[in-house]
Amino acid sequence: MSGGYSLRLNKQNLIVAQPHFNALAFPWKALFVSALIALVLKAYIMAAMDAPTYAGKLDTLSQGHMLEQAGAWVMQPDPATNAVARVMRMMHG
Repeated sequence: MSGGYSLRLNKQNLIVAQPHFNALAFPWKALFVSALIALVLKAYIMAAMDAPTYAGKLDTLSQGHMLEQAGAWVMQPDPATNAVARVMRMMHG
């Protein structure tokens, strides 16, 4: 009953407590915030390096072990990250 309850009248006209069942919901907000933080971090790294240096780092990662190759795949430039990195470069001067 710690999750809450409501009082109902059953067929025998008795008042009974029915517990509330909270269904587990997918944490959409946490997923969105995590993706947003990852996008900003990736854009910051891209804005801090010039394109050839960034490409060289990705090439080095892609030659490594499986985890490094996965990191290189995740860090590939994409349109959203490029746009955020461009704005960061303009803001920085």
